[in-house]
Amino acid sequence: MKKAILITLSVLLILILGCLFTGFKFYTAGYRYDPVNKGMINIDLSPEIRTMELTLNEGGVKKQFPVDVTYTPFVDADVSNLFVSESDISYLTTPDEKQINDSVDVFLSLTKRSGMKAARLDKDMNFTETVQGNQVSVNTLKRDIKSEFPATGDFNVEDYYVVQTDNRGARLEGIYNRVENLKVTYENGSSICAMWMNPQFNEFDKTVTFDEDKIREEVGKLMLTMDDAGKKTISFNSTNMGVIPVQGGTWGHITDTKAETEYIIDKFRKLGEPEENRKPIMIQDLSWDLPRNYIEVDKKNQHVYVYENGRVIMDDDCVTGLYPRRKTPSGIFFISEKMKNKTLRGPGYASFVNRWMRLTNSGVGLHDATWRGRFGGEIYLRDGSHGCINLPKAFAYEVYDYVYDKENYCVVVHD
Repeated sequence: MKKAILITLSVLLILILGCLFTGFKFYTAGYRYDPVNKGMINIDLSPEIRTMELTLNEGGVKKQFPVDVTYTPFVDADVSNLFVSESDISYLTTPDEKQINDSVDVFLSLTKRSGMKAARLDKDMNFTETVQGNQVSVNTLKRDIKSEFPATGDFNVEDYYVVQTDNRGARLEGIYNRVENLKVTYENGSSICAMWMNPQFNEFDKTVTFDEDKIREEVGKLMLTMDDAGKKTISFNSTNMGVIPVQGGTWGHITDTKAETEYIIDKFRKLGEPEENRKPIMIQDLSWDLPRNYIEVDKKNQHVYVYENGRVIMDDDCVTGLYPRRKTPSGIFFISEKMKNKTLRGPGYASFVNRWMRLTNSGVGLHDATWRGRFGGEIYLRDGSHGCINLPKAFAYEVYDYVYDKENYCVVVHD
């Protein structure tokens, strides 16, 4: 009995010492009890070499390489527990480094490799953007394969391209892209682009200048397409003649070409943001949707009508320019000047008027004509004015008082 107890204690002591030396893991080969199968199992911890496939791909090219991997089994279990099953066995994997290195080198040799090319301009100012190239960080690729293979068997070489910062060309590239995209588009669809203005790029200090004379020329052309004062033909519903076409006069849009040019030059100098549907700086901005308050001068019938909200509120006869030598111009005008007690002067005459309402820069307007005893009829054919619309004094006063505080009052003059 005592002998059996001593043997048992000796076995326990050996097991305890074994635990201390092994850290309660990493069994060596031998037999252990499998509680699942309720029997003894043989644990063989000798290494095994398996050949696995390493796949490398780049730009649609894919190639597989055989790589030997050493699988070293171990039992990661508490050695004090003698009950061990197959599920307790794990493996350390060690791929063949030389085979990995050779596989990567062979695959990379299939494609010609190039480094980054910095942004640059040639002598003709043709721009070449930064090209990153397809150089590979070889050591990083090999390191990742060695640490992740065979758990990861497929590697994209493009993920390991060397990406450099183009310190020399980055600012130049940024400036070029700003210039290339800098365009101002106006409401009528016309555009002016910075790239058309002969940009000169300085690679040394990374700046750009433009041909400002060309900017002035191009803006001037654009503004002419938007200046439509007196150029449009409108369908006017006259009192006596129905719907008739009327063209000419001072009504419409006139751009401020000088101010708009300076705006564009400043925007290009500062490489500002692109702009769409721009309305240019205007000197005169009168909509062709004519107002419902206006004056109609009917030269054929020698009569003037004043409308308010489309309804005649006053009217009277008139005398227009002597036909045909001093014919009163037709068109849509605005009253640009209103004055009391003005002397009108021209070749061979000086006429004092009590109420003056200018329509043209050349001196045509509406005014009273106290020297006349009659108005209307065919007087204009033999004793017409120098071009102005002569009105009876009382009527001229009424019209003047009505339009005095109204800006850009519309006057339609037609044959």
